[in-house]
Amino acid sequence: MPTRQDILVELERLSLTFEAGGAPVTALDNVSLKVADGEFVALIGPSGCGKSSILRLVAGLQKPSSGFLFLGGREQAANALSVGLAFQNPTMLPWLTIERNIMLPLKVVPPFRQQYRRERTRSFRDKVHEMLRLVGLEQFASHFPWQLSGGMLQRANLCRALIHEPQLLLLDEPFGALDQFTREELWGVMQNIWQARRPTVLLVTHDLREAAFLAERTIVMSPRPGRIISDMQVPLARPRTSEQSYSVEAVEFCQHLRRLISDPATETGR
Repeated sequence: MPTRQDILVELERLSLTFEAGGAPVTALDNVSLKVADGEFVALIGPSGCGKSSILRLVAGLQKPSSGFLFLGGREQAANALSVGLAFQNPTMLPWLTIERNIMLPLKVVPPFRQQYRRERTRSFRDKVHEMLRLVGLEQFASHFPWQLSGGMLQRANLCRALIHEPQLLLLDEPFGALDQFTREELWGVMQNIWQARRPTVLLVTHDLREAAFLAERTIVMSPRPGRIISDMQVPLARPRTSEQSYSVEAVEFCQHLRRLISDPATETGR
C-alpha cells in the first residue's frame, strides 16, 4: 500500500448521490482509496457499481455528495494535477490529421499553450512523432482519422492523452470496443508506455484479464451502492505477455476476482 508521502490520489469516505426519475440514487457509498504516484490501479465490478463515477470525480467532472478527494496532497481544486483522459470511443476531429489531433492538448494545457504558436512546427511536432513511434504509428502522422482502423485510432487516442505529460491518466474502458486480438495487442502497448513514462493510472474495465495484465493493484467494487470490497496486488511479474495471462497463476487470480464480483460475500482480499 502507498505511504502518505507517495499518495497522488486519495478518496476519503466519498459518497455520490444523484436524482433519477425523481428519486435519489446512491452511486458510491463511503469509498476510501489511496493511489501512489506512478501506480497502475484497475477498478472492476458489475455494471452500475460506480467505477466510472470515480473517474469523473477524480477528473473534476462531478462533485461528491460527501467525503473528501485529495489530489497531490491537496483537496481537489482546478489544475491540482495534470490529467490525461482516454475513453472507449476515440473522438478524433475528422478534419485534422492524426498529428494535429494529438497536438490539441498542447494547444490548451499550461504550460504548453503559451509555447504553442512558436513550437507547433518544431519541438511539439517532434514530441508528437516520438509518441507515435512509441505506439507504432510514426508513418501515419499525416493521415486523417477516417483512414485508420479502430485499433490504430485507439493508439492515437492514447498518444493524445499522454502528449502533455500528465501526472494522472484516467482510462475508461479504452479497449472495450476492439476485437480480442487488437485488445491484447494494445495491452502490450499500454504496458510499454506505462513502464517507459510511469504516469499514475486509474483504469476502469470489465475485462478481468485486462485488469490482471495491466494493473499493479485491482480494486473490486460491490453492486450499487458502490463500495470497495477488495484491494489486491496482482501476483504477476513484469513485463507481462499475452501467453502469461493464460498461466495457472493468472487464471486463478481472475477466477478469484470473478467470485468476488459475482458473490461479494466471499470477499477475502480486503
